[in-house]
Amino acid sequence: MVSRRDIKISQLIIALISLIIFTQCAIPNGSLSGGEKDTQPPIIDIKKKNTKNYQTFFSEDKITLYFDEYVQLNNPHANIIISPYLETPLKFKLTGKKLEISLNKEELEQNTTYILNLGNGIKDITEQNETRDYKFVFSTGEKIDSLEMVGQVTDYHTKGKIKNCKVNLYRAKDTIDISKTKPLYSSYTDEYGKFTFTNLKQSDYQILSYLDSNKNNKYSKGIDKISLIQTVKPAEKALHLSVIDESLDLILESYDCNKNHCIYEFNQQVAYKDITINGAAIKHYLEHDKALHIWSDSITTHELYIGEDTTKITNLTSLKKERVNVIKFNNLAYPINDKLASSDNIDLTLNNYIKSIAVVNINDKKVNFELDKTTVRIKHDINSKEKYKIVLKDVALL
Repeated sequence: MVSRRDIKISQLIIALISLIIFTQCAIPNGSLSGGEKDTQPPIIDIKKKNTKNYQTFFSEDKITLYFDEYVQLNNPHANIIISPYLETPLKFKLTGKKLEISLNKEELEQNTTYILNLGNGIKDITEQNETRDYKFVFSTGEKIDSLEMVGQVTDYHTKGKIKNCKVNLYRAKDTIDISKTKPLYSSYTDEYGKFTFTNLKQSDYQILSYLDSNKNNKYSKGIDKISLIQTVKPAEKALHLSVIDESLDLILESYDCNKNHCIYEFNQQVAYKDITINGAAIKHYLEHDKALHIWSDSITTHELYIGEDTTKITNLTSLKKERVNVIKFNNLAYPINDKLASSDNIDLTLNNYIKSIAVVNINDKKVNFELDKTTVRIKHDINSKEKYKIVLKDVALL
């Protein structure tokens, strides 16, 4: 006969088993759910002893950063960038929430601002949320450079915005071989194709972008889309870069010649380089979108070549053309009647290639100027309330 005591023990065991089963059903995989999914990226824990951001007279060989959660590295050598470029690769040591980044301080240039951009090189362990362009900035001199450059990259053919496109800045004097020349600064475009360079020096730069399709952190000819090189300055208006597919065939769609000036329209932008006609190098040319303008007085029939691979533009008919001598003017006068905005420069664009100008006067006073193909850039402070007359003396046009 079962006693009352045995019945109570059996009931207690059944209750405990039921509670365990209920708990396992209520909690998937036997663990706590923790509420809504974490979508926030890791951030720097400012309560910890991080290396000070935006410091001057920097002379350390290691940067230490603490995050607010446990993190892991995400291809750091490709995604974490220091600018200006250092020859020795950065070294990374991650311990829990602590990241140590080592650099060769002997390579740091004097009086230079450096930007360490984490990009998406760090992500949390649980949900794989990536860091969002955290920047650590320091200077080896007494000040932090503060100029900016912004822009957008689009596909030349589709006009679509290009995400994760690499954008490089080079020194203006650099001869760029994209496979060998190291950029001074690098950045990536966001989901809207936009990019930003911060903490730049006042200087001229060359800018170039390419889409790293196979994620090998270098340009692959015939695979990656690439933009033409432009010369730019910080703090100018927003830049627009278009990347093109170099694997597409270059097709001449139309051309027109008038005296010594020929215009060629292609099916895409072309990185014009090493242009020859009938074996003679062409020095005087101008690129504009898909068009190539050439000025020369030695063309009788056309056999046009463009680029290092000597791409021959074969569908040109023979053209006979009268030899045209350099056109010489004693004076070109430009009375400016329209109201000018106040500025430091005046740009005058002529309808022909400018070979030389002896003197530029504004209101009978000699001023400094620069020549750039068809444009005269006059260095003069302009007051919008004054009137000006510009005279170009002894102008030689091709």
